Amino acid sequence: MTEPSEADHIMAWSEKLKGFGTRSHNGVHAYFCVPLCRECHQDRHKHPEEEWYESKGWPKANLYAYLAHQLASFLTEEIGV
Repeated sequence: MTEPSEADHIMAWSEKLKGFGTRSHNGVHAYFCVPLCRECHQDRHKHPEEEWYESKGWPKANLYAYLAHQLASFLTEEIGV
């Protein structure tokens, strides 16, 4: 794997969020992404999302915990906390 350079926009994990749509590069879903190198990003799209991340050692709960941490970090930086 090389340095992360592409964003893999993932599906919402909550039934409540699914009402907003699915993958997107806009709005709230723009924050549900994982940095991947080009090779991994292309490979990821050849397999079901959850299965691919699980095979890389990122079970669903860990993946979403990572995303929640990243989003919280971003928001606290933006408001200066």
